[in-house]
Amino acid sequence: MSSSTICLQMIMPWETALLDELEDKLGDTVAVKMAKFDERQCCQRLALQRELEAKEWRMAEEAKRVCKEQEAEAKRIRELEAECKWLEEETRRAQQAGGSSVPALTGKAIERPNGCSMCIKAGEECKPGTGRSKLCVRCQKLKAKCNLTTRTMDMEKRPVDTTSPQGGEKWKHHRKSKAMLRW
Repeated sequence: MSSSTICLQMIMPWETALLDELEDKLGDTVAVKMAKFDERQCCQRLALQRELEAKEWRMAEEAKRVCKEQEAEAKRIRELEAECKWLEEETRRAQQAGGSSVPALTGKAIERPNGCSMCIKAGEECKPGTGRSKLCVRCQKLKAKCNLTTRTMDMEKRPVDTTSPQGGEKWKHHRKSKAMLRW
């Protein structure tokens, strides 16, 4: 080749060029070598920029995760405080009503005060009524409905086991025990 003829070499765009295509070769002219050098620098800058963007993205994701964890922890603390406050209120109500100091949600039985709900609210002494009525004596006089919170003497009566003529077993239920079972 003589110096008077110009050999045109195709310069690949740096976005699509592979790394080995960007390396200098023996037959490359100065212009091609300069273009390849510029393309290598651009590739290095882009790689560095992508790496920085990925690092920023990871840091942002980590910040979001930490924020969510803090919010979840704060929510859990608020729920625990609300539950504690509710249990204290339940204990206070139980003590005011004259019952046990153990709240119902703890799984332990609360000793119920004697009487119906209306008499407890009114602060009156409650005497369970007699007969088939669930009303206490005071509520029968007022002709108002109430809920008895105490178990009556009739709860001692249990379903009686009887046998039928066909050989199967039947349960004989007492009318008052049926009413208490629905309660």
